[in-house]
Amino acid sequence: MAGAIPVCRDQAPKLIKEVRDSTGWSIRRVSLNTRNPERGTPDLWEVRTLVDFNIRAAAGEKPEVLEKSEIVTENGKQVFRYMKALPVADVCLKCHGPAEGLDADLKAKLAETYPHDRATGYSSGQIRGALTVIRPL
Repeated sequence: MAGAIPVCRDQAPKLIKEVRDSTGWSIRRVSLNTRNPERGTPDLWEVRTLVDFNIRAAAGEKPEVLEKSEIVTENGKQVFRYMKALPVADVCLKCHGPAEGLDADLKAKLAETYPHDRATGYSSGQIRGALTVIRPL
């Protein structure tokens, strides 16, 4: 199961970088419970949006349809902000499920790779985080 770590750690960021490079937009994944704080720590707008997604999901909205877009001013310039919730799928539970249920080898590899990991304890359908986009106008 530790072999799944490179998918989220390496392959997903590589795909995001390709889109970023082709569009010039800022694109990344963020979460309130980060696995890698250097990459996935949300800014204030993203924190507010993630909290709103969690409230909406708790009120019965399906996480897979949660999204938000807004034009905001940042550093004196208008930008388009967009976020789309990333719900936990069953396959995600192997690395993001309840800590006590994770494979021992995987736990060791996660501790080695991500010493500040806070990204476990999820169940299927919960919001793991979001894809976030900032596009200059």
